[in-house]
Amino acid sequence: MHSLKPSQKANCTSLSRSAQRAPACPRLFQAPLDATRVIAGPSFDRAVRPASRPQRWQNPPVVICQAGRGSGDPWWLKDNPANMKDINSIQELVDELADAGDRLVIVEFYAQWCNACRALFPKICKMVGENPDVLFLKVNFDDNRDACRTLGVKVLPFFHLYRGAEGRVASFSCTISKLQVFKDALENFSSPFCSLEPTPGLREFPAIIAHPELHPEEAAAAAAAALSSIEDEAELHPLANTPTVVG
Repeated sequence: MHSLKPSQKANCTSLSRSAQRAPACPRLFQAPLDATRVIAGPSFDRAVRPASRPQRWQNPPVVICQAGRGSGDPWWLKDNPANMKDINSIQELVDELADAGDRLVIVEFYAQWCNACRALFPKICKMVGENPDVLFLKVNFDDNRDACRTLGVKVLPFFHLYRGAEGRVASFSCTISKLQVFKDALENFSSPFCSLEPTPGLREFPAIIAHPELHPEEAAAAAAAALSSIEDEAELHPLANTPTVVG
């Protein structure tokens, strides 16, 4: 084993004391987190990027909540009582009138865009639910424009009331400011009633009978009678459908 010379021993002692006075290497080479950090070791020419910070949202997502969207049914389907139904054709309306017998049937003509219909609807649902013997039918005006015009619907919301063999007993327009009109009609025509004749159907649509699949012969006869009536009307008033020319 080789022994150190006196000058070498002095150098080692000096280096040892300098190392004791110097702070630890990690302190010497600490740097900001977003700067390049030098790794202390035998070679100081090697550097690495620091570990990346957890990413933060520059533009956090915005959650938009719209009333009536995604949180429940649309207003015309919300809180419908059990005795309320949607009607999609004149045939369905005639069938429901026949099946109702002597029950009071209220038909509402409405539109999804109608603000007056929307404001009135919760009140109607409440009153209809309190009168389970009444049958309430809803007809969407936009889906049945021609039929609504034939039935005389010119404003919305509009109501028709039918009862057994009496057929249509009332028709009126009603808004939330005139709710008493609806209440009075409901009270006047919802009392027990017994008719001795079948439901007449809709006089505006004589060719449509209730449940034609059960009565094919009657359905064919009604269609033929309606066609004959149209032809007779055309013969009596040949210019009825001729547009008037002004000028």
